[in-house]
Amino acid sequence: MSIADRTRLIEVRKTAVGRGLFAQSDFAAETILGEVLGEVRPNDHYPDYCIDMGGKALLEPDRPFRFLNHSCDPNSELIQWKEQRVDGVRLPRLWVKTLRDIAVGEELTIDYAWSADQA
Repeated sequence: MSIADRTRLIEVRKTAVGRGLFAQSDFAAETILGEVLGEVRPNDHYPDYCIDMGGKALLEPDRPFRFLNHSCDPNSELIQWKEQRVDGVRLPRLWVKTLRDIAVGEELTIDYAWSADQA
C-alpha cells in the first residue's frame, strides 16, 4: 500500500478537545502514514498549529495532520526524512510514523514535547 493510500485511511473527527485524527484501518508499528505538508512561515509568526522546523522557519500543517493531538503516551511521532529547499533555505521534510500497532478507530497522537506550563 502506498503512502498516499494510507493517508486516505485517516479521518478527521470531533473530539472532546476539538478535532483529532482517527485510523480507518489497522496500521502496523513503524508505518509511515504520510508527509506533513503546509505553509512554511517565518519564526516570528506563530499561529496555534505551527511546527518548529529549526532555525527561523515554522510549518503550519494542512489537513489531515493539522489535527494530530498530543498524548503523553503517543502512538505516532514526527520524523525528519529528506530535505526540501524553501526560498533558498534547506528544511527537513516531516512525516508521521506509527510507534506501535494502531487499531481501527484509534486516535492518532504525537508528543508535542511541550513543557508542562505550555501544555
